[in-house]
Amino acid sequence: MVDRVGRIDLVDFPGGAPFAGTGWLIDAGIIVTNRHVANVFARRQGQGFVFRQGAGGGTMSTVWDTGHFRDAASGGLRRQIAEVLYIEPDDGPNDIAFMRLASLGHGDELPPFKIAGSDALENTAVFTLGYPAKAPPSRISDQALMQRLYRGIYDVKRFAPGYITAPRAGATTHDCTTLGGNSGSVVVDFKTREVVGLHFAGIYKETNLAVPASQLNFYVAKKRWTLPLVIESRPAIAQAPQPAPGGRGTVSVTVPVTITVDLGTISTVAGAARVGMSVEHAAEAFWKQKPEGVLAARVGYLEDDGRIGDTPCIAVSAQPGALEGLRADGPHSFQGYQVQYAPATVEEQLEGLMSLEAAAAPNAYDDDARRDPKYQLSPVEELMTVRAHVSPEYGFDELKAFMSEDAGSWVSAIYEFRASAISDLMAKRLAAGTKIILAADFKTFADVDDETTEFDAEAIFQKWADRFGDGKFKRIAVPLGTTGLVQQSYHIKVTVRNDDKFWLSSGNWKSSSSQPIIDPSERDRATEEDLPGNREWHVIVQSPTLAERFREHILQDVRRSHDLGGKEVPVKADDREPLVDVPESVFEAIERPRERRPPARLKKPLEITESIVAAPLLTPDREGGVYSEAVLKLIRSARRSLVFQIPYIGMPSNPRQHRGYIDDLIGELTDKLVSLDDARVILRADSSKKFSDPTHSAWYFKSKGVDIDSRLKQIPNHHTKGMVVDGKRVLIGSHNWSGMGVSTNRDASLIFDHAGIAKYFADAFEIDWDRADPVPPKKFVPRPRGEESVLMVPPGDEAPQRPGYRRMRLSDYLAMVDE
Repeated sequence: MVDRVGRIDLVDFPGGAPFAGTGWLIDAGIIVTNRHVANVFARRQGQGFVFRQGAGGGTMSTVWDTGHFRDAASGGLRRQIAEVLYIEPDDGPNDIAFMRLASLGHGDELPPFKIAGSDALENTAVFTLGYPAKAPPSRISDQALMQRLYRGIYDVKRFAPGYITAPRAGATTHDCTTLGGNSGSVVVDFKTREVVGLHFAGIYKETNLAVPASQLNFYVAKKRWTLPLVIESRPAIAQAPQPAPGGRGTVSVTVPVTITVDLGTISTVAGAARVGMSVEHAAEAFWKQKPEGVLAARVGYLEDDGRIGDTPCIAVSAQPGALEGLRADGPHSFQGYQVQYAPATVEEQLEGLMSLEAAAAPNAYDDDARRDPKYQLSPVEELMTVRAHVSPEYGFDELKAFMSEDAGSWVSAIYEFRASAISDLMAKRLAAGTKIILAADFKTFADVDDETTEFDAEAIFQKWADRFGDGKFKRIAVPLGTTGLVQQSYHIKVTVRNDDKFWLSSGNWKSSSSQPIIDPSERDRATEEDLPGNREWHVIVQSPTLAERFREHILQDVRRSHDLGGKEVPVKADDREPLVDVPESVFEAIERPRERRPPARLKKPLEITESIVAAPLLTPDREGGVYSEAVLKLIRSARRSLVFQIPYIGMPSNPRQHRGYIDDLIGELTDKLVSLDDARVILRADSSKKFSDPTHSAWYFKSKGVDIDSRLKQIPNHHTKGMVVDGKRVLIGSHNWSGMGVSTNRDASLIFDHAGIAKYFADAFEIDWDRADPVPPKKFVPRPRGEESVLMVPPGDEAPQRPGYRRMRLSDYLAMVDE
């Protein structure tokens, strides 16, 4: 039996991962695995499938190896995978794929597994065979638990016992211990030795999911891998979850009940009110037995006279399509608390996708290539000149002055470069002889929305290359995803001049939001009529050491992007990108943004020249460890005060899940909001955009004992990501507080240990605090259709666009709401 399960090893994989997952013999010479495993190394082409492009521009290949035991001397059968026969379409019902092994001659085939004739019943003793891979701290923070379970040994064949658990529509569930790499593992009945499932996913600390035996028999009987790429009509089965583009990319672990580990499990008897049952425990219990369509369950608070009141409830976010049914037929009370239903935000819809356990990393970032001292991301102390400033008051003026300085070279990394005024400045530098290297996210190349303020990046960049030559202007669209440099977004905003000076910011190069052009007369009236554009924090820093660190990392980003197949324009993705239907009300809110009260005073730029300590922070370096561990240390250092201005905080949807660094950061921030004399947070008032909801943050903090009336506010049109601690240390940069924002996207920030710089930005915070508003309550009432929620469109869904909505790519929507 053991020799019929193998590791799917990757050859010339751009990300450097040794293997993608697990596969086993389901028919003569046929290996079965998961769709999301096969998608790592193969793609559809016409009516068949081909291997993806590998490192160095060649074609990848894969090997099925039944060895990789803990005892390295114990070998196994090693067979080339000759062909990918079938990958279930993204809109298909099961996470399944089939491959053919290369034959070594007649009679060399091992016998396939026997599949059970019916689906396994609850409490059936089972085991899995597969290859669990190590999960980094950014995905599973409890590394001590991982050490106890796996003793530091990963990527080898593991036997894991467990039981079949409560049935779930369309899937067999079990509680065997699994990690990334277990995707495609065989689930076997202990007693009969027959296969009862193909493992494909896990829900953190709850259960694991497998394609059931009945479905496996269906595929084998039909020889599904020999048929055209169509989906047969048969009873509906819950679709296997798909990873979001730039989706989080997390890995789950489910610990079997036979191991003594406290996972906080509680009673889940519906409707059984318990004396002393806290609302937190009630929300966890509700989640554990949640109805279909529920994406989030958290502690909420009912409205009281237009504010967030003190009466707790269980606040449930639902798939938009399931909302009406849940409001009509779902439980309206649970363990003594009201249950209130609302449409899920896009953030929740993305997070609601269960973790798929492929072993490949969420991106192909090259930490190992950045070990030279010039890449070092540790605090620097030297004589620096720091020019601190904010938008909208002086952001563009300061950037213009920086870009107008004589320079032999520029190295620039940017998420969105859309402003014509800034492209004009860059063109002047090229004409003056400056050599420019530009690394940009795909969003730089998006279609022009406003011809009066935006430019066509693809056309203009080509014009520059033709005019000035490749030696003067080089650019690359940074590849994203599993085989790209970063997971979802090249979200950084840094430009380095020569080798000694750089601009770093929270804001993009867009005149409509982060870099508005302010007329002096507008500035003169700014305390009476607010200026257009976002609140952003920026610095221009003269520091040879810091400039070198950022410059070398950006140059390595460019080299690595070329190695990964990046081009001068975005390479069209092989796979279909998810779509969203966006209510017209969202576009109306963007076109007519909520007015922000004018500031009491303006912040003029501050320039300081002296010996300064500053720490450069980049993600995804050390899988988020560089940024997250430094910011955790910063928060823990607070003794008197902490103020934090951030657009949103990605609060957990699953009350039982710990999501790694992001939850560590939220936990430390919450502790300071409770304990410090002065700790406050300003969020962005943008619930009309439907991506996130500041009320979720307010509920969470309130449930942990934070006085949200005095410690939490929101303000429209703010995009900064800054924190000031004790009036002495300040964090400034582009990192959003989401799972990917603090771990797997490319972002850059700085921590200055300098009272003068810290006090400058602390005062900017106070100006915004004075004109900010309380976070409003959520009204749990149905709204007109078309104003409920952004709706995720499953890949391949050919349903017509809904009236009152616009259909667009998910990445375009995410960029639109991240202005």
